[in-house]
Amino acid sequence: MRIIRRLQWMVVVVALAAAARVEAAPFGFIGPRQVGMGGAGVSATEDAHAIYWNPAGLALHDGLDIRLSGTVRASVNQNLDDAIDKIRKAVNSGSTSQEVIDYIDGQLDQISANASGGTNGGGGIFAKMNWEENAFGLAFYDEFNGTASLPLRNPGALVLAGRLFNGSVVALDGLEGRQFAVSYARSLFDKTLTLGVTASAIQGVVYIDRSFVQDSNTGVEFVKDYDQSRSSWDASVDVGMDWTPISWLRFGMVGKYLNRPTFDAFDASDIKINGVPPNLPPEFLARVRQQLADLQGRFQLAPQGRASVTAFPMEGMTVSADVDVTPNPTFVKDADSQIMSVGGEQLFFDRLLATRLGVYYDFTLPDAEPVPTIGLGTEYAGFSFDIAGAYDFQKSAGGLAVGFGYSM
Repeated sequence: MRIIRRLQWMVVVVALAAAARVEAAPFGFIGPRQVGMGGAGVSATEDAHAIYWNPAGLALHDGLDIRLSGTVRASVNQNLDDAIDKIRKAVNSGSTSQEVIDYIDGQLDQISANASGGTNGGGGIFAKMNWEENAFGLAFYDEFNGTASLPLRNPGALVLAGRLFNGSVVALDGLEGRQFAVSYARSLFDKTLTLGVTASAIQGVVYIDRSFVQDSNTGVEFVKDYDQSRSSWDASVDVGMDWTPISWLRFGMVGKYLNRPTFDAFDASDIKINGVPPNLPPEFLARVRQQLADLQGRFQLAPQGRASVTAFPMEGMTVSADVDVTPNPTFVKDADSQIMSVGGEQLFFDRLLATRLGVYYDFTLPDAEPVPTIGLGTEYAGFSFDIAGAYDFQKSAGGLAVGFGYSM
């Protein structure tokens, strides 16, 4: 009965915490094995990457494990990107004709209110070791989430000092979390049940960029330098569990950022806005400042809950599926992220070769499509190398992950 009560308590905590709505970011994918399996890692991860995915997984496999990995994942709304580029060229063309103004209006009308692009990724070094039923983990890693959107759209155009002007603003928002994490996990009943916790000190770096369309090179240019950033520190707590009722079936759940780590942003009056034209009517700039004020001066990592099931139907084969328990709000107003991941792995030649396939689907984002993934790995004498990629051939979305490891 005590075990049942523990499981019930964990489900309630994760579900209630994840339901709170604050500024946040999608669940990240860290590790090439997990990326190759479509981002299904909560109940399928037994190596040191479990520090991130689900600390309970650290107690599932005995021994020392060290992982060094890096991942980047991005999605681009091509319609948004093309429209911003066309608008920028039109307002900078030198023409102030009604025909050009009507053209700009038409481009804006075609953009969805939730049109945005995003990128996230992370990487670092992860290590774990076991002592009887106990497992300990230590990690230094970096996780980044950024978005590009058009939060303010003015459907008209003005002629200021003989030059065409459009009041639309491109927003780039980013949050980087540089984390020092310590994990502990314990196995019970001969690894039938494992429980784990990760405590992290996070240096959160907030990035903000605002540019009027005519001064913006593109709608989704994440490689550009953000004009402004600010860092602050907070702590984070993650908890997780794995339950293996029979040898070939496992269930898992993790709750991340349960205490809502919060980081300083900028006062709206202090944020530089690029490309402000001369003689700009005050109401245009006031709208931009109000949108910045709505950020409430702080960025938070909202609690994230993810549930998972993994099966081991035959020797060397793993099949797993994850789903976000509730939608995760993003930096784009009224745009949430809720990801479902499905993937599998097959080992050959006593782990010398690993092949992985998967797919992930953000089913709350407008016009999102499933993104297929593929990965390969090799392991010899305890040393391993893994690589994985993801790409959607219909829309510009994909990712790349590379990692090295050592186990004994």
